[in-house]
Amino acid sequence: IARPINKLVQAAKKIGKGDLGARVKITSRDEVGELGEVFNEMSKRLSGSFQSLEEKSTLLTRAKEDLDQRVLDLQMLQRLSTKISSNLEREELLRLIVELFMEVAQVEKGSLMLWHQKKKRLYIAYGIGISEEAKKRLRLKSGEGIAGQVFEKKKPMIINDTLRDRSYKPLETKKKFHRTETLLALPLVAKGEGVGVITLSNKVSRQPFIRRDEELLSTLASHAAIAIQNAMLYEQAIHDGLTGLYAHTFFQNYLEQELTKASRY
Repeated sequence: IARPINKLVQAAKKIGKGDLGARVKITSRDEVGELGEVFNEMSKRLSGSFQSLEEKSTLLTRAKEDLDQRVLDLQMLQRLSTKISSNLEREELLRLIVELFMEVAQVEKGSLMLWHQKKKRLYIAYGIGISEEAKKRLRLKSGEGIAGQVFEKKKPMIINDTLRDRSYKPLETKKKFHRTETLLALPLVAKGEGVGVITLSNKVSRQPFIRRDEELLSTLASHAAIAIQNAMLYEQAIHDGLTGLYAHTFFQNYLEQELTKASRY
């Protein structure tokens, strides 16, 4: 009897030291054997409970890390949105938007396409890592190509393998420009009206675009679209000689109100 009892004691000590996998070998069907079965069952349940606690602790840690990251993202978006909204010079604004998007996404190439109301085409208004050839020749109808589809549907699109996606059409023909492997295209929509599309290509890390990229940059895109629309109105007020000083003052007041609203978000 002493030997089986001693085995139980040794197994209990192992559990006390953290070895929740400790079990005793059942060699009899008497009371000592029953005690061993009870011990093994208890050890099994204890191990399962501990594992469950570890899993819950891991989930809580991940949730906290995710929450902390989202708070940082929101703080960053607030700073960038304020920076974008404070600029009314269109050319400078477009450059700033592309640079900020590329910085946040950490990509090699970025382009901003605007919708030409009269010609009904998307054209590249500003691009980094894009050839002059592409800037001059690329004109897309609504629904044509990736950018056209994003503009038409007003929904972002992620493509992590351009070779297999038939809707993707390469813009570059010169060897010095890297081939686009992955891309994220975001619609620029202000008050329900399509303004354009911003496209980001090839992460520096060579990693694919993920849903978090889309969510984060979509929020920034909405602020960028409003800023672009305001810049266009400002430009119209400056250059429209027919409407004179009254129109300029009207647009200036309107834009100041819009900038005040934008700074609240």
